[in-house]
Parts: sequence; structure tokens; C-alpha cells
Amino acid sequence: MQQITEKQMAAMAQARLTEFVTTTVRRVTDAFPTQLDVAGLSGQDLETAVARWIESARGHGLRTRRQMALYVDACVLLGEPCLSGDACPPLATTLHDPFVAPELKAEFLRDYLLFACRT
Repeated sequence: MQQITEKQMAAMAQARLTEFVTTTVRRVTDAFPTQLDVAGLSGQDLETAVARWIESARGHGLRTRRQMALYVDACVLLGEPCLSGDACPPLATTLHDPFVAPELKAEFLRDYLLFACRT
């Protein structure tokens, strides 16, 4: 019987994260080209930002790919400072609250995006 070592588990987790970052970069590039141009994000800078945003989403307790993708979308559409500080207090407060379930955080984030981005 073969056993998977901790080093192998870490390598597999890193490979999954790299794949998720790559697909997320591709998705936001297709979905939000104007917003990325305005923010000056492309190439390696965009990839670095997406990886940072995914880690930030995890820090807020968001765990599923869908929840993390929604957080990345919010970073692109609203700007990263909006999710972390004074620019959008209701959103930042909800994301930082350890007593709000991840599902509710994602739902609130989705609703906030829908409200903020309506035309």
C-alpha cells in the first residue's frame, strides 16, 4: 500500500491553487477587460493580484471555488480597498466578522455586487 507524504500533499495543493489562479485569470480577463485596463492589471501583475485575492478570500473564511471567484470579481469591480476597509464599511464589516457563515458572506457579497454594479 502506498502512502502520500505531506510533501506530496502540499505539492498537489499548490498545483490545484496554480490551476485555479490560471483559470480565474482567464475568466476575469474575458469578463472584465475594461475594468482590468483601468486598474492597469495584466499578465504577471494580474496573476499575482488574483493569487493575493484568493488568499484574502480564504482569510475571510470563504472556502469554495465559487465563493473565492466571487471575491475576486468584487476585487476587480469594486477595487481591493473596498473589501478591506473604509471605502465600503458594510461589506468590509461583514467579511471580517468571524461569526458570519461563509455562505452568508458570499451571498452578501453577491448582493452587494449586484446593487453596486447595476446600470
